[in-house]
Amino acid sequence: MFGYVTASWKELTAEEQKRYGAVYCGICREIRQRSTGIGRVCLSYDMAFLALLLMSLYEPEEESGKKACRLHSVKPRPWVDNEYIRYAADMNVALGYYNCLDDWQDDGKRSAKFMADKLEPFLPELEARWPRQLGAIRNCISRLSQLEKENCPNPDEPASCFGELMAQLLVYREDMWAKDLGQMGFSLGRFIYLLDAAADYDKDKSKGKYNPYLAMGMEKNEKRWEEYLVLAMAVILILTSALITAWVNQDIYKPIKELSVAMRKIAEGDFDYRLTGKQEDEVGRLYDNYEQMRLQLKENAEEKLQNEKKSKELVSNISHDLKTPITSIKGYVEGIMDGV
Repeated sequence: MFGYVTASWKELTAEEQKRYGAVYCGICREIRQRSTGIGRVCLSYDMAFLALLLMSLYEPEEESGKKACRLHSVKPRPWVDNEYIRYAADMNVALGYYNCLDDWQDDGKRSAKFMADKLEPFLPELEARWPRQLGAIRNCISRLSQLEKENCPNPDEPASCFGELMAQLLVYREDMWAKDLGQMGFSLGRFIYLLDAAADYDKDKSKGKYNPYLAMGMEKNEKRWEEYLVLAMAVILILTSALITAWVNQDIYKPIKELSVAMRKIAEGDFDYRLTGKQEDEVGRLYDNYEQMRLQLKENAEEKLQNEKKSKELVSNISHDLKTPITSIKGYVEGIMDGV
């Protein structure tokens, strides 16, 4: 059920192709470093999508470079690395293990058993790093296996189960993006499961394997399946649009609004209003520039107050110093005028 979320290569610009390839190679590189080189056989384009999605939301700092490998030994390939690339690599290893185990149990593929044995030693480490995600994968795979054994006639149950798995994978951490990513992952997982069931209908029928459409007694009906999948895709697009809207609001509109409030405070003479954003992008640099301006204006205002205070003290001291001799002169003048 993996490998469906791929990029339309022809639709990408040369720069986008380069970026996509660098992310893909970055995941491949991390799989080798964090588990085993042979684990790269399970590398899926779905994980490149996962990494790119999270990178676009969180905009992390990253390392990059070029290096040749056994698969591309002639020409060095560009790669990028960051925490979301590493996360995608870990999820790829975990999903690869359970996928190979499923192929071994269902079809008796020795190659799948070999791969599962190679990947299994790394599961405890992955479990320690990502307990929520690994727990969700294990529970959902177990639930799917149970539904298949029961020959569940309701496609919504296994589709929703796989949707929950994808929802947990897309939620990197519990934060402001968790709800939208979870909803998007759930709908995407349902779509992938139903699409995979439609694509494998003939093969499952000939081999006598479980297929939700076969279980519900449905004959092959590509037109009906297409209509249903288009509807499911529409839901995904709506959720994607909501996620983009939330991102624009969080990363663009909200900072601009906060900056507008801060500038109004400055105009009103309030130099103590601080912007607390910690973005590592252009908005963050704009916040830093505002903070420098605020501190400079505050310093100038305090310096002006100090100068005014000193001027008042100077005038007061001069007045005091002049008061005594003037009083004496006044007394002498009055005495002379009185004939003293």
